[in-house]
Amino acid sequence: MQEPTNNQAPLPGGKQCFNCGKELQNDVALCPHCGAPLPTQGSGFKIVLRLIGVMLLGGLALLLGASGACFMLFATIKGFNGGVSDDLGLAFIGLILFAFAGLCIWGIIALTKKRKI
Repeated sequence: MQEPTNNQAPLPGGKQCFNCGKELQNDVALCPHCGAPLPTQGSGFKIVLRLIGVMLLGGLALLLGASGACFMLFATIKGFNGGVSDDLGLAFIGLILFAFAGLCIWGIIALTKKRKI
């Protein structure tokens, strides 16, 4: 911590800005000197939860997308071999799986969007 200047006493329970090094009060979200956002209580936990959510949604999107591609491939192969009865059903399942994969990607975008402090 910096030494107080101009005969000012240090702020009780104060913290220091990681960007400019000036002494701050505990209840500020932005440094009044340089404008840098300051970490808040529990912000690290929220970041970890958001990261876990992004990883889970990413894995689910990959799984659903690959499954959808397999169903579409099976429908195409069956169509080439003369099978007509299940072709549309397999293709429809593939499209539904692709749609759910897209929803997972939309969730990832929503989780990683910058939020105002």
